[in-house]
Order: sequence, then C-alpha cells, then structure tokens
Amino acid sequence: MYEWVNDEPRLIEKDYKKRYNKPCEEIRESGKTWYKGTGIAWEKHPLKRFIRKFGCAHCGNKGVKIIAAQFSVHPMSGDRYWDCEVFCEKCGKYTQKAYAEND
Repeated sequence: MYEWVNDEPRLIEKDYKKRYNKPCEEIRESGKTWYKGTGIAWEKHPLKRFIRKFGCAHCGNKGVKIIAAQFSVHPMSGDRYWDCEVFCEKCGKYTQKAYAEND
C-alpha cells in the first residue's frame, strides 16, 4: 500500500468544493468508475466494503471525509486495486492511499 500526504488534493480537482454539489457522486473517467465529491463519511461511502479505512496520515485524525475513491478488479488476474483520498478538517491536509493486491 502506498501513502502520500499533501497540502492540495491529488486524486480530485483542486476546486472540488466548488465543482461538486454533493458529498459523493459516481463519475466515469478513463474507463474507471470514480466516486468524487465535497466529502463523505466512511460509513456512508458506496465503497466502504472494498477500501480499507484510514485516517489522516499527518495528524492521526480518524474523522476524515472521503473526497475521491475508485475500486477495480483486473479482468484477467482478479487482482483488486483501489485509490482513495481523504480530507482532514482538523489539520487541512489531504491523505491519498493506493492499494494493489499484487504488490
């Protein structure tokens, strides 16, 4: 699993708070289904069963909101992959994680 912490979002547009009207919207991009939005709690996210829950990697806050996520399964190998980005209202940082089952 890979993890990054940034001052700006990386998996969603920088103006996401203005661009999206809902906490979580389903969007098709580059052949993948993404869920992007202004931020939604883990318990309410459509991918909550597929993506491992995590908090802010900068300050440790567990009460983060998911702003971007995607989950996919490779059609030939069956390996699972996901990418997820959360925003921490406590410290203002963005944490991204990426998972590839074959790593």
